[in-house]
Parts: sequence; structure tokens; C-alpha cells
Amino acid sequence: MKNLKNIITVFLILIGGSAIAQEDFLMYSFDGLPQAHYVNPAYRISSKAFITMPVTNTYLGASHSGFKLSNLVVVRPDDSLELRPDIAIDKMAELNYLKAMVNNEIFGLGFKAGESYISFSVQNKASFRFMYPKDLFRLAFEGNGSSLLGERANMDGFGVDMLSYLEFALGFNRKFNDKLTLGGRLKYIQGLGTVYTKHSELGLHTDETTFDLTLDGQLTINSSNTAIMLDTNFSGLEAGDFTSFPNHGIGVDLGAVYELTEKLSLSASILDLGVIKWNSNVSNYSSDSVSFTFKGVDINEFLSDSSDVLQSIQDSLSGVFGYSSNNEAFTTPLFTRIYIGGSYQLNDKFYVGANWYSEFVHRHYRGAVTLSGNVKLKNWFTAGLNYTYYSRDYFNLGLGFSISGGPVQFYVISDNLLGMVIPQANKNWHARFGINFLMGWREKDEKASMD
Repeated sequence: MKNLKNIITVFLILIGGSAIAQEDFLMYSFDGLPQAHYVNPAYRISSKAFITMPVTNTYLGASHSGFKLSNLVVVRPDDSLELRPDIAIDKMAELNYLKAMVNNEIFGLGFKAGESYISFSVQNKASFRFMYPKDLFRLAFEGNGSSLLGERANMDGFGVDMLSYLEFALGFNRKFNDKLTLGGRLKYIQGLGTVYTKHSELGLHTDETTFDLTLDGQLTINSSNTAIMLDTNFSGLEAGDFTSFPNHGIGVDLGAVYELTEKLSLSASILDLGVIKWNSNVSNYSSDSVSFTFKGVDINEFLSDSSDVLQSIQDSLSGVFGYSSNNEAFTTPLFTRIYIGGSYQLNDKFYVGANWYSEFVHRHYRGAVTLSGNVKLKNWFTAGLNYTYYSRDYFNLGLGFSISGGPVQFYVISDNLLGMVIPQANKNWHARFGINFLMGWREKDEKASMD
């Protein structure tokens, strides 16, 4: 049983990955690609039916909203390196995010049924997100006697989120008339593991006259099956933790496409509305609400009996920094995203478009704006170029293409090519690639040639 447990766990980790919050900016303009209906379930697939090649369709991504590595480590004229935390701090927001994502489509299929299109998919999703405030860096590099003197060092929002789950989705879209198409995907979710910072408040105030230190805050963390992400020995996990589906969740994606004119179409989608309830191997921790002032140490008392002084400080801290724990089931939200876009057909081969992207992290809003251009040569070749403002970064240039030869379709898409070439000078890195099998994709070409 132990060997079976380890085999199942390792398999789920190897095939899996991410993106509760995968940002498919260029994918949103590849509306004929089967994977495009993951960003808008109302998109009509160009083939009569499709099957995705198992485990080959993969998403990889990383994003940092704070500083670039080239801001922190500067190259001098003599090619030596200089650490410049002051530049990095200047580039940060009050709360910053560092995240890594991998998403694997284990299986997918879809087929046309009259004016409707039905699809089914199984995906393994997981992500890591680290949230840190600017004042944490200020404390680390400046101390509390510089710009933070007399101010509260605000470390609210500090925490880590990790999430891994399996998603089973049934999709449906229908063209109601020559203008409107609506679609949706209903998703059953099996949670594999999570660490979720539910609440995080932490601050440190240094009095500018007495230099007394006042610490305040409270922290709550929920977790389930942490061994799947943190423990390489997988201790505490049983095969039944996966085969019995103890952590249930449900989600929904909704989308719409409206053909305003023959050349102009508008679209919108809202993704991952839902929750997961965690029941397996749950550990929850909550610290007491803290408000503690340290007034320093009387030097005479310390010199006369340092052990009593230190013991008194220890007793005070023990009385203040308490915490409670429990194993009660808890619920986490899915990572909701919104796309709103438009596309304009310049001629029968060229399209231009724009879309606005929104995401919400612990009630904090993050957005992106994308401009794109696509060329479509019948149904066998599509290429696209896009420019995106995201993560407080104006320098994201993406490129992608799909090639269909016979029933086989291969695609590669990246929202920031330079992130792969010069990662030290970029905040975002993204790639999606895979292989699909298309059936009935030649019919539009043959009909067009006959006309």
C-alpha cells in the first residue's frame, strides 16, 4: 500500500501543474484553437471534432509584480555587479506578488452537434504564489531607523498560497443566431493539496523619540495534504486520499461572443467562479491578535542580573505570541479571472484585437491590457503577435503560431518571448504548447474554394 501511495502521488505531481491564474493573453485571440475555449467557453472550435494528445498540452509561467532582477543587481561599467536594493524598493508596489505556474491538460475532446459544441477535459492544476510588502524589504535593507522611523512598517498581506487540484470539466456552447454565441463549462474539482494564507496583518512601529518598538498583527493559515507539495517522503498520505476524492469543489466558466458587424466582434468571459472544500489531512493555525510594545532593557538591571531580564522578556513574549490550531474542514475560493475583448477583421487574412484582463488576489485587483494582431491562412496556419501591459511592466511582447497538417495540429504560444531570452530584465515568463487531433477541419477550406 505504501508503494502504491507513493506511485500515485509522484504521478500526480509529474503530470501536473498550474495555473489557477494562468494569464493567456495571446490565446484569447486564437479563437479557433481548441484550448482557446479555456479562456472563453463561447469560442467556436474550427473543426467538427478534436481530441488533445494526452499529457502533451502544457502551460508554463512565472510572474513577478515587484522588481526585475536587473533592478536589484546592477552591472557596473567595468562589468562587475553591484547590489542596489534602493532601486528595487523604488520599483515595488506596496504589496507584491511572485508566482510560478504549470498546467497540464491530461485529456480533452470536443465535437459539434448541430449549432452547439460539446467538450470534455481533464486538467491537473497547481500554483505557488508568494505575497510580500515593500516595507519588508525596507526593514531588511534599511533597518527601522531610516525612512520607517516614526512610521508603521506595513507588512499586511504577507503570506504564501499553494494549490494543486484535478479539474474535470464539461463544456457547452451554442450559436443562437448569426450574432450571438453563449458558452459555459461546469467543473468538478478534486483538491490535492493547499497552503492558504487566509488572513495576514503584521506591522512594526518605531517611536521616533523613545525608539520603543510596537508590534501588531494576526495571522491565519489553512492547509491540507501539504505533503504533496512540501514533503518529498510523502509521509501522512494514503492512496485513498486521492482515489476516494475527499476534497470536493465545483466551478463554472461563462462566456459570450457577439458579432456586432461582419468585421467587428465583441467578447467577454468570467472564469473559475467556485470553491473547494478541504477535508483531508487538514491543519489550521491562527495566531492571537498581537499588540506588544518593547520599551528596551534597563542597562543597570541587565548588568546586575542578565538572566532575570532575559527570562522576563521571554515570559512577556510567550504570553503575547500565542496561537491555536485545529483540524476542521475549510473552504478556499478559486482564482477568478475576467476577460473583455474585441476583434476587428481587416481582410480575409488579418485581424486585430484588444482585451482587458482582471484578476483578484485576496481582494486585491490586478489587471492587464493587451493589443494583438493575427494572420489566418485558411485553417492550416495561424500566427499572432501581441503587446501586453501586466505586472506593472510595459515590456511584454508575445508571439504564437499553430500549424495543422492533416488531422494533426501543433501550436506554441508565449506572451513574453523576451522573458525566456533575458529573464533578468523581465517580470513575466510564459509558454503554452501542445498537439491536437482535428477532424473535419478541411471542410471550410473546400467550401471556400468551391465558392
